[in-house]
Amino acid sequence: MFERFDEQARRALFFARYEVSALGSASIGTEHLLLALLSDAKGAVHAMLSAQHITYADVRTQIRPEPIERRRGVSEEVPFSAETKRALNRAAVEADQLRHQHIGCEHLLIAVLHDKTSKGGSIAHAHGLTAEAALADLRRFLNEPDDAARHSSALTLPPLPEPAGNYVHSVRVGDLVFLAGKGTREATGKVGREISVEQAYQIARATGMILLSALTAELGSLDRVVRIVKVTGFVNAVPEFAEHPKVMNGCSDLFVEVFGARGRHARSAIGVASLPHQIPIEIEAVVEVRR
Repeated sequence: MFERFDEQARRALFFARYEVSALGSASIGTEHLLLALLSDAKGAVHAMLSAQHITYADVRTQIRPEPIERRRGVSEEVPFSAETKRALNRAAVEADQLRHQHIGCEHLLIAVLHDKTSKGGSIAHAHGLTAEAALADLRRFLNEPDDAARHSSALTLPPLPEPAGNYVHSVRVGDLVFLAGKGTREATGKVGREISVEQAYQIARATGMILLSALTAELGSLDRVVRIVKVTGFVNAVPEFAEHPKVMNGCSDLFVEVFGARGRHARSAIGVASLPHQIPIEIEAVVEVRR
């Protein structure tokens, strides 16, 4: 069964083992699994947990640690409790019902919540987190990329130009896609001299469209995007220019329009003395994707 678990879900099981070592227990319980999910919440699980304002500290304080002499080492083999075994099987059912190929942390969380009598389920329910609410949050989270794909199709993504050097458009490592820096040659010159802030905003938006083209070429469909993680923009501007964030909003606004809340990202807006072919803007991005 574990071959269906994605990388994040397997990591959650490892963290659950760590919680057993820290707290002491004869087996990995659903409470340890809940702690592990809270400690490494990303993507869909982060959205599901954030909606209920439940934190790792909230759950940790409700689990009484065993005496030190009874605790296990992290390297020791620890069995799953009967409750956790049921949750793992239920996670597979949840993935099947959602027609997901892999079992992720979102399926593990819903499975834990379904068993209200388990320790992890009862703690979560005490904080107002239910399987029904989590599943509704997950469906909202997963539905947005479908809308995003339709939106991006309506936008008519531009064709990808050939790489300008010895590199590729994108590289995927695990659940992350690193998009190479892109720019458009439709305009040249420096922002703050030949290019106004308003024009630069539109150029940044057009550059974001090229990034979406590269992402589509890598994934086949934008419905596999979990979220935009980081955007880095380089603005070819005069030395006294100081409106780099306003320029970069052109790309950021596009991503939020397309992906909703998952389009919100960390960002850097950097002024530079020059860019290849005197383009005004170059942008690169890191994207978390679903396998």
